[in-house]
Amino acid sequence: MIGRPRRLPVDMNALAKRIKELRLKLHKSQTAFAEVVGVSQPTIVRWEKGEDTPEDERIRVMAKMARQSFIKFKYGQSSSEVGNFIVPVMGVIGTGEEVKKSQGGGEQLSERVSAPEGLEAEGLFALRVTGNSFRPIKDGWLAYYHQAEGVADDAIGELCVVELASGERLVKDIRRGSKPGLYTLLSWNANVDPLEDQVVKSASVILSFKHP
Repeated sequence: MIGRPRRLPVDMNALAKRIKELRLKLHKSQTAFAEVVGVSQPTIVRWEKGEDTPEDERIRVMAKMARQSFIKFKYGQSSSEVGNFIVPVMGVIGTGEEVKKSQGGGEQLSERVSAPEGLEAEGLFALRVTGNSFRPIKDGWLAYYHQAEGVADDAIGELCVVELASGERLVKDIRRGSKPGLYTLLSWNANVDPLEDQVVKSASVILSFKHP
């Protein structure tokens, strides 16, 4: 039986050391570094003393600054060193790129798969493609993503798992709509018309496809 996605323990002292080394490497004061990361200077002090652990969102910012993967910066190890993470398959992509929930839902998802090499496995989810309408991706392939909140600028022009205001979830190429806050959703399937000026709750960029 496959368990829940693995969570490695964080060595707070080692992470504190990496944070301080990054700050010094960038020649920034604690105040300047805090401004870049998006926290207060006292927060940086606590991080560097190992008294508090940064949220994953902040660790991703620092990992990008360090030109490392999220896993490498947070745990001090690459994904290959920590082994294959097991992630849940949250649903299937069907005709028209509609995402349907996997049987069971929630913690009772019936399928879990290994994460591809090189992806940030913490918080990673997967979708399985069904049928052959989602070309060039074929039946049985897996799509991996991290769940996002809202629509980030770097999601525009990317293939994303999109959640509409109605609660419907689709896999679409997202573009800006005719007005701020509205988006046009394009399909990889030439037979599916674009959805124009949609209200989108979230757009999670698909990071990788994996052949079964």
